[in-house]
Amino acid sequence: MSGYNSEIKDEKNEFFLIISTLLTYTYYKASQTFPAHELLMVPCTTLLFLVMIGWLFIYHDNPDWVEQFWLKGA
Repeated sequence: MSGYNSEIKDEKNEFFLIISTLLTYTYYKASQTFPAHELLMVPCTTLLFLVMIGWLFIYHDNPDWVEQFWLKGA
């Protein structure tokens, strides 16, 4: 049973990693497309990347805590 739970946790972890990466890349490309947002490109892309890394650390340390509050409906 514990193997099944770890597979589910790995799938959720991969899901959030993919979503965070896509958001970071999308913002990076959008800021290249619209030059007015060029000033925000580096800080926002860096912030999204740090959120992604932070999420991975939080999820690996306390997966049950995260599911208890944020993923209840998922």
